Amino acid sequence: MAFKTTGSRPQSRHLDVLLVITELRVGGAERCLMHLALGLAERGFAVGVVSLASPPSPNQDALVRQLQLREIPVEFLGADRLYQVSRAIRGLRRLIRIHQPRLVHAFLFHAIIITALTPTGAPDRSRIAGLRVTEQPVWRKCLLRILQMRFQRFVCVSQSVADHAHHGIGLDLAKLTVIPNGVAVPAPSPIHPASWGDFGIPHDAPVIVAVGRLAYQKGMDRLVELAPQLLNALPQHHLVIFGDGPLRAQLMDHIRQTPLADRIHLIGWRHDVRERLANANTRLFVLPSRWEGMPQALMEAMAAGLPIVAMRVEGVEEILGDPDLIDIQTVPLGPHEDLAFTRRIVALTTDPVAAESCGIRNRQRITTHFGLEPMVTRHIGLYQTVGKEVPTHRS
Repeated sequence: MAFKTTGSRPQSRHLDVLLVITELRVGGAERCLMHLALGLAERGFAVGVVSLASPPSPNQDALVRQLQLREIPVEFLGADRLYQVSRAIRGLRRLIRIHQPRLVHAFLFHAIIITALTPTGAPDRSRIAGLRVTEQPVWRKCLLRILQMRFQRFVCVSQSVADHAHHGIGLDLAKLTVIPNGVAVPAPSPIHPASWGDFGIPHDAPVIVAVGRLAYQKGMDRLVELAPQLLNALPQHHLVIFGDGPLRAQLMDHIRQTPLADRIHLIGWRHDVRERLANANTRLFVLPSRWEGMPQALMEAMAAGLPIVAMRVEGVEEILGDPDLIDIQTVPLGPHEDLAFTRRIVALTTDPVAAESCGIRNRQRITTHFGLEPMVTRHIGLYQTVGKEVPTHRS
């Protein structure tokens, strides 16, 4: 449901918080925004959501549908290309003028820039920006540094991201707040063999899963290159990769050329990824990322009770916490990281006792430290703090 309209103009409705994001396809940042919006609404906040882009395709609109079910208003500005910057600014300015939110919270780089450039129209209207990754091109760092005066706070998903924001980008340390992502921990349920037959996988075959955008950052190209060596060492296993992105065609070509192509499955986005993670034949989750902030997919896998093997990128150590869990489930970055990554996957997969122990402890870690309620509560605390730092009258 978009903002309610009367004729051609949205009906005026004052909002406490307006959440702005680049797009609303299924992804880590997008899922975090959805959970925050739902949590704020449950606490009595009037909250709205704006996507700079057009609505996602039907196979990627699960987050939008969940917001709609809770009657949280969603608006799409249709700014899908760089040359549509002015359209995004005009659209966001119009919505701010109509709904007069106390606070505008932007997620992801493009939404942050558009929010910074959009006049808010009132001195009591605060801006907050969410930072989620450490790796940024130089021009992005410069823009963030120049525009930082437009924001009261920057929410960093991990201490690693906060350290980079201060030392690597040059953001004011006093403006940085660390609020980790939160995930929904599924209730324990009876374990049944997974039905992977629709992917051409035998019903009793063990499965290794990766989830992420098919882009250089996420390292899926590296995982596909390592797959033949990995699957040769694990002759019963299949590798399933959920996700989509700019490298899809390249990865498909690479998979077709390997003799083990029938055991490498590039699936695309699906609405049932969480259910697949919790299935009995899913034995391991892998994270081959080159850089991160606080990987949401890793947290979802841990919440499902899976053992994991991850590159030791930003946020991973903070998520795992226990040095023992870090040592057995991660690979430090370095000159031989690909070989070490493969060996660690094989070692944990062929040690069912260690794998089961890691899965149990991973779930406990997420349940204790990274639930949705603490994430929402910390955001509310930040919003209240920021609200005290600016005048309280509306224009």
